[in-house]
Amino acid sequence: MISNYKNFYYTSKRSNYNIFFKNIKLSLRKCQLAKIWNYLELKEKKLETKMDLCFYGTIYISLSIDEFIQLKSLVHEILSNLEIDESNFYISKNYLLN
Repeated sequence: MISNYKNFYYTSKRSNYNIFFKNIKLSLRKCQLAKIWNYLELKEKKLETKMDLCFYGTIYISLSIDEFIQLKSLVHEILSNLEIDESNFYISKNYLLN
């Protein structure tokens, strides 16, 4: 599915979701989407001019606040399409990506 955001979009196949943003591709399973959501929620509490994110301990990226919000909205869109209750988006801090 193509998102409203030109550079932020995702595709899906059966149990795999590919998120594309700023020339990065994250291949995720359904359970990993909730982890990403939780990570972005925690990072949002410390909004800065540039948001430094780390995925899997190997992918480092800086996003502007607008880009960060677009990414977070995209992940929310994916989770919403999966018809998962938002209360299930939140997981234990032991499972954070960073």
